[in-house]
Order: sequence, then C-alpha cells, then structure tokens
Amino acid sequence: MGILSNGRPLNWSEIQSVKTIFKNHALNDLILILNKHKKTHNDAFLWSDEIEYSLIRFNHENKRVQLCSKADEILKRFQQLNNDKTISELSQIIFHVEDCNFVIEGIPSKPYHSHPNNYYYVQSNMIL
Repeated sequence: MGILSNGRPLNWSEIQSVKTIFKNHALNDLILILNKHKKTHNDAFLWSDEIEYSLIRFNHENKRVQLCSKADEILKRFQQLNNDKTISELSQIIFHVEDCNFVIEGIPSKPYHSHPNNYYYVQSNMIL
C-alpha cells in the first residue's frame, strides 16, 4: 500500500468510515497506470510481492489472543534484519507501517526478474 509518511495509522472505526474512499482511489490509480502504460512493449518483466503481517499477541496463560498495536516498536526490530551483511540483496526485505497500527508490510528490497531462480526467493522471504 505504501509508506505512511504523514499522520498516524488509523484505528478500526476510522478505517471503516473511509474504506469506500480508499477503494475508489485505488481503482482510479489502477486505471491511470493502465492507461499510461498501455502502449509499452518489450520491457523487462520485473515483479514483486508484498505481505501484510498482522501483529498478534498471545496470552497462553489466559488463553487470549489480541491484536498487538505496537507496529512502530516492532518495525524497528525488523528493520535491523537488513543490517546482516551475509544476506543477499534479493533476500532483504523492507518493512514499513501499514494504514493501521497492528499491521506491518514486508516487500523485497529489489524487484524480482523473470528468471526461475528468483521464484525461490519468494517463499524464503515470507518466513520471519
């Protein structure tokens, strides 16, 4: 969805009140992109994937599961994973906050190419 650069993540009731607006903006953006590139041919096929990670807190003693609304704190820990110099560039993941404070998004640091070897990175990048 993109990096939240201004403001704060929305809570559940705030999301519900504007979800139709978000859907309309997303569809309009898609149409604009398709129209802009409809005459493009023979470009390299680059692709990527994004994963939305829901942050969950388990309380095994009381047998409770709750959404964990600490995306900012957890995000700092995940961002340190890319500091490991032994990880190849295609295996590095960029994490950022989503539109709510209990979800973070992970995307590859570089787009994949059409070579079949790139497919192996997708599954390994999904594992935390």
